[in-house]
Amino acid sequence: MSEVSLRRVKQDEGPPPSADIIFVHGLGGDSTDTWHPKGQPDAFWPGWLAEDCADTMIWTLGYPAEATRWTDDGSAMALPDRARNILDYLVNSGIGGHPLMFIAHSLGGLLVKQVLRIGYEFNVPQWKPLVANTKGVVFLATPH
Repeated sequence: MSEVSLRRVKQDEGPPPSADIIFVHGLGGDSTDTWHPKGQPDAFWPGWLAEDCADTMIWTLGYPAEATRWTDDGSAMALPDRARNILDYLVNSGIGGHPLMFIAHSLGGLLVKQVLRIGYEFNVPQWKPLVANTKGVVFLATPH
């Protein structure tokens, strides 16, 4: 995956969501395959959550996370730079106006921590609602 993307899992239109939940994949993963067993695309965790939480908007976030992109050949983006990139992308996509929760795997957890740290420490008014509305982070296999 070469670009940052935000995919809405729940496609039906209805009342405005009361909250957003964003699944963030880890190193070598992607926004879809990380969240279901290999060969079982119908066993999709974000899809199940969308069915169970009708008033919540469920998203998957994709970003470049191939292992080869983290080498010293100049093709990688450092974690703080990627976090600023993701933070801007989320805010420009309308994320941050509702209570927000992240479910993050591996490198995705490191990325989310960096997004929240940068959003809190830098004095950028557009970023403050996203940080203030983040109510929780679920870390799966994230090194701390």
